[in-house]
Amino acid sequence: MEKLEQTNLPSIEHLTILANELDELQKQENNGRGVSCVQSVVAYLKIGKLDEAKRICEWDHDKIINYPKLVEFIKNKLFDEGEDHPWSVLERLQRRD
Repeated sequence: MEKLEQTNLPSIEHLTILANELDELQKQENNGRGVSCVQSVVAYLKIGKLDEAKRICEWDHDKIINYPKLVEFIKNKLFDEGEDHPWSVLERLQRRD
């Protein structure tokens, strides 16, 4: 699946595909129980609300960070290259050390 581009608004179909992929990933966590905050991200993606999905990632970044596969998926699929994502500051701090 390719990244979203700022210049092109993603279609509901594209967001639904991303939502389904993310849903499958999150269901593998917590002994199959999933990650509730990521389930909310999935729900917003399924109704075409990318900005709201990103906002949940920002609010719950401290919970999501415990799931590296989910973090990588979210960073690579929901945020454009060069766009700040919830873990950008942490990554910049780690590079400074």
